Order: sequence, then C-alpha cells, then structure tokens
Amino acid sequence: MGNRRPLLLIVVAVVMQAFVQGVMTESVNTSGSVVFSTLAFATAAAVFGLIDRLRVSDRAPVSREVRLSMIWMNVATAVTFLSFYVSISLIPASTTSSIESAVGPAALIVIALAVLRRREWRGNFELLLVAAMMVIGMLLAGRTWQVSDPSVGSAETVAGLLLAATAGIGMAVVVLLSKNLGRKRISPVWVTAHRFHLTYVAAGMTLLFSGARMPDAVEVAMLFVFGILAVVIPLFLLQVGVQRAEPLPAIATIALLPGLTWLTQLAAGQSPDIASLILILAVVTASVAFTARSAARVRATS
Repeated sequence: MGNRRPLLLIVVAVVMQAFVQGVMTESVNTSGSVVFSTLAFATAAAVFGLIDRLRVSDRAPVSREVRLSMIWMNVATAVTFLSFYVSISLIPASTTSSIESAVGPAALIVIALAVLRRREWRGNFELLLVAAMMVIGMLLAGRTWQVSDPSVGSAETVAGLLLAATAGIGMAVVVLLSKNLGRKRISPVWVTAHRFHLTYVAAGMTLLFSGARMPDAVEVAMLFVFGILAVVIPLFLLQVGVQRAEPLPAIATIALLPGLTWLTQLAAGQSPDIASLILILAVVTASVAFTARSAARVRATS
C-alpha cells in the first residue's frame, strides 16, 4: 500500500462517521446511544470474526505480547467509543468531535513520550499545531458550557465535555496500540475481529442494569443501520489506515471529523452558534495543515 493511501482510508472513514454522527446527535438519546453501541460493536466483532476464520492468508503468529496488547486495545476502545457516543447525546456531535480531536494529538505525544519513551513529533511546527488544537479545544469547551440550556442544566454539558476529552485520550491509546500491532504485521481483520468485545459487553451490561427504555423495532432497525455506516465499515478502514500510517499524522487526519459533522448537523436543520463554528473550523484548519505537512514529507522521502 502506498505511503499516502493509509491517510486516504482514514479520510473516507471520517466522512462516513461524520454523516451518521451529525444525524445521531439530534435523533438519539443517551439510552439509544447505549443500544447503538451494543448493536454496532457486536455486529463488527461478529462480521470480522467470521471473515478472520474464513481467510487463509495474511496471518501472523499471535504471541503473548500481542494478546496483551489486544487486552489494552479492548479497554481503550471501550473507553473511547462509549465515552464518545454518550457524549454526543449530551452535547452537539461536532463539539464532541472537536474536543476529542483537540485532546487526541496532545495525549498521543504525552503518552508516547512518558510510556514508550518515543518522540512522535517532527519539528517545532508540529508541536505548535498540537498546542493550538488543545487551546482551541479548551475555548470550545468554555463556549459550549456558556451556551448550554439552563433548563437542562450545565451538569449534562460538563459531563458531555469530560466524556469527549476522555474519548480523545482513549483515541490516542488506540492509535499507538494499532501502530504497534501494524509493526508486528498483525492483520487489521484480526484486530477488528477482537478489539470490540469489551465495548459491546460493557454497553450491553449498562443497558441491562440501567433500567433504560428499550427502543421499538423501528428505532432498533435505524440504530442497526447507523451502526453499519458509523462503526462496521469505517472502523475497519480506520484500523487499516492507523496501522499503516504514522501515529501523529493519523490522529491529526481524524481531526477532520468535527467540521464534517458540523456540516451534517447544518444540513439536518440545526441552527449554528457562530462562535462555536469558528472554533470548530480552527480545529479543522489545524488538522488540514498537519495532514498537508505530513503528505509533503511523504512525497519528499518517496
């Protein structure tokens, strides 16, 4: 696979996710998000588990170290996606995506340096972009709290913002683990088949013991379709992309998500907050600058 194609796969996945998330933020409540997570991630595990059993090539030995990495991958995946999908039921999906995208690159740099003793940035300009994204994310969080509906209460808004930041940290861990598995030549099909088990079990247990209202058959069918379009297909594309791209450019490309999500929300009839829009576009601009710089570096070395 060419050096630029992994980032293209990530872009395609982000476009698919943005479309569904923009629709979900207006049509799915918190209990619906939990049902969605149960259906979507169980389906992804079943589909790719079957594909993994049927395929006869592209296998690499699965060592104890790889299995341990997959345990951490299950934890990070569950934290990332359950936090994210509950967050978009509390605050706009574009805001959740923006906070996640702003926190993710900074979290990746810190985790890689502190845990792996590895420097994931190249040059002061990349550090400056990551710092700018973090600052913009904090400003957007403040703006979201400022315009939150007093009748609902700012507690829900704060919870949504904290969950979005948690999703950003989890995403950084997922990207680093995915790259490590890619270096060990572990197939993305195998990883996708095994990384979602804790996510759908945790979502299912939450649904079972929370006493949440179960959706009717039409809602379940809608959530199932959302799951195919937002999880099953794009997360496999993302898995291939992040295993083959460098970690920091990969997570910066994922940061295109909030701008695309905002466009979907706008198309669905949600009235925009201009200040929030400017901050979301600033996150996307930083992401585009990062991605363009990475692509130029790839061209220069190929």
